[in-house]
Amino acid sequence: MSDPPGRTPCIAASADYRRDLFVSADLTGGPPRTPTQSSFLERCPLRRADSETIIANARTFARRQWVSTPLAPSLLRSSFDPDIKERKEHLEEELAFSIIGLPKGSSFAFSLYQHLASDEEIDKFLKKTNVYNSRKKIWRLPRSSESLQEDKMYKPLVKLLNAILEWFWKKEIALGLRKVLDTHSTVLPHKEAVETIHTSRPDCSVKAEGPSFQLPHKQTPGDIGYSNMASFFEVKVENKRVGFMKELLQIAAYVRQIFIQQPNRIFVRALLVTEQRFTLFHFDRSGIQHTEEFDLHSEKTRHVFVRLVLGLCSLHESDLGIDTSIQWDIEGGRKVRGTLKTRSKNKEEVIYDLAAIEPTWQSFDIRGSCTTYWSVVDPQSGEKLLVKDSWRSEERISERTYLEKAKDLPGVVQMISYEENRAETKNFRGIDNSSEVPVGFYSRISIRIVMKSEGKLIKDFTSPVELVCALRDAIAGHQLLYEKEIVHRDISMHNIMLGESGAEPGNRGMIAGLDMAIFTYSDRFIPTTNENGRTGDRTYWSIAALMRGDTDRITYDGPHDHLDDLEAFVYVLIHCTHGYSPQGEQLTLPRQLQKWALDTAWAAGPAKAHFLGDDLSRQVEKLWPKSCLNLLRSLMTFFTGVSKYKRNLARLPNGIREENVEKLMMDIDKHYDAVLRFFDQAIEDLDKEANGVPHEQTPTSWDPGSFTWVPSSPNPFFKPPSGPPRSHGISRLIDLQDDRVPRKRALEEYPDDQPEAKRGHDSQPKTPRRPRPKARTSAQVQGAVPSPLSKVFSGEQD
Repeated sequence: MSDPPGRTPCIAASADYRRDLFVSADLTGGPPRTPTQSSFLERCPLRRADSETIIANARTFARRQWVSTPLAPSLLRSSFDPDIKERKEHLEEELAFSIIGLPKGSSFAFSLYQHLASDEEIDKFLKKTNVYNSRKKIWRLPRSSESLQEDKMYKPLVKLLNAILEWFWKKEIALGLRKVLDTHSTVLPHKEAVETIHTSRPDCSVKAEGPSFQLPHKQTPGDIGYSNMASFFEVKVENKRVGFMKELLQIAAYVRQIFIQQPNRIFVRALLVTEQRFTLFHFDRSGIQHTEEFDLHSEKTRHVFVRLVLGLCSLHESDLGIDTSIQWDIEGGRKVRGTLKTRSKNKEEVIYDLAAIEPTWQSFDIRGSCTTYWSVVDPQSGEKLLVKDSWRSEERISERTYLEKAKDLPGVVQMISYEENRAETKNFRGIDNSSEVPVGFYSRISIRIVMKSEGKLIKDFTSPVELVCALRDAIAGHQLLYEKEIVHRDISMHNIMLGESGAEPGNRGMIAGLDMAIFTYSDRFIPTTNENGRTGDRTYWSIAALMRGDTDRITYDGPHDHLDDLEAFVYVLIHCTHGYSPQGEQLTLPRQLQKWALDTAWAAGPAKAHFLGDDLSRQVEKLWPKSCLNLLRSLMTFFTGVSKYKRNLARLPNGIREENVEKLMMDIDKHYDAVLRFFDQAIEDLDKEANGVPHEQTPTSWDPGSFTWVPSSPNPFFKPPSGPPRSHGISRLIDLQDDRVPRKRALEEYPDDQPEAKRGHDSQPKTPRRPRPKARTSAQVQGAVPSPLSKVFSGEQD
């Protein structure tokens, strides 16, 4: 991310100096590019699988992928909850496995920002400045003592930091492009996916102006916020240190807001400073790297400290960790228009205009794929397109590989061009091919994909018909992907796009976001997992996905399969119908649904199971057409059966369980057929409702009550509707007997021949006990078999 060798900040005296500096210093073409990875498809040519191959691959997938990827904790629990104080322990859960401490003697800090100041220039500064005592060879800061208070550090440290900037960048600093402010008592507002009251107060903040910075979204003293902060300095005193982890998490909370409020930021560096020491923290999409504690006054490290201050306050945005391929015009301190530079299909440079100042959608995590969607306009054709920036794990297959295989598939977003290996987190940390990779570090690679889409997410629907049709076509696209032997595994609100206005059936909705996908064939192409686990929005994870690995409950420990994705589509529909009006106006999402993201995974799983088994709220029944309500009830009942069935699989002994999972995979077409028929019927009913024909009078309407979980039924998920049979029926899935008897509703009155003593002391009816199950053979259920945590994960790498 550093500038070309020999480049120094230009100095000009014109009135347009700021504008000239922005243009000359920042349009560097984005992050550095590493060598392009050979195409997966060059090693594995495209092929159209027949139904037998699909089933065979699915069965192989079920055997090989028996244990799914572990799920990483998510920041959503705290950051999306405006009613609770942000808890730093949730940051610890997300980042714990990604903290890399560099050993003593590491050259990382010494190698940074050499181009910003030479040793001779720094020595000259130290002799002339009044913030350094050249006789005693120490910085003019309060002396360390047991009585030293932290507030005594702020003023002298701010003076010291600004003195460094003023010496090396006189005119630039005079124009206010960079300035260090004391913000230990300044409340800086946070920004989240929902309205929040969270704030925080970094001790010393670097206020910045430039083509990537704008005034904060809420007024603050000094007009400083995370949106115009180049970096910050956290201050401590030696006698009141609170422990490394607490200090790190305090810094991480500030860093996270910089990532959120500066959406083209790709890494953040900050310094923790005491009266005696300093430590450098580096944050990127792989997690955290920090140096040892350096002696602030040592002759060996004083040059390092000066260069780090210059680097963290650099006039060159690429030094700060900003992707300068995305830039804005700033007027009155606000972003007013912007551009995005990338490579076309022919690898020629192309510059798109941003259709919106802010991203269409962005991640709120520090570590992970951290996807950001940008809506852009082709300056030649005027066509709206969607650009996706993300960070894939080094071991994972690139998303563009899956999109190449999905070419011309209806219901799947189409790729126009891509840029791979735009930057790599290991390069930000000074790791090259000759370096020893620290234990626990997993490099991530930046990828940019331009797609044919207007950039409208499913949440941007304007009518029930548009919503239902878009979801229906996206599900059909998901099925076509599976026929191409691809499992998506990340269905969510931000990965389903609305089709273009007037799109034909099949493209009214499209799925995107294939960075978590895997192929269902060939062990060779499925990387191993690591302890970091999967990140993402658990709002849309299936019950089985949430409960995997829970040793305290009987849970399904199988792979993430097509049924998990189909269930995720249901939660998208539930979110849309409960969080929006039928015309697409956003409403307050019920607390029960908010908790799906806020709760732990193992608490959210049972909560979802309870929700699917319950009826819809009065508000939803009042707002939404009956056809949509019937669709919801049908899907909820269907997937109640799915989750129960998977829990039953967890009760099976090893060997028999795997066999039944393989059988489950053989009925994939029937699962899609059932779900798509629900949507087709809803679309038909919506059309009739629009023409004034109540759907209750339609003899082919679905009866939600007929879709019940019947343990002894040949088909535990699905019971065909009443009415004329359709051309394709649903056959049995697996002949697996549930050892539980459905609970019967108690009678309102006891039979006349019921003895009074049997009626209980309160004379209330009692539910009859189920008989003790008979002994079963080894081929039948033998009770709960918890999934051992010691199994070796053999799924994918996030």
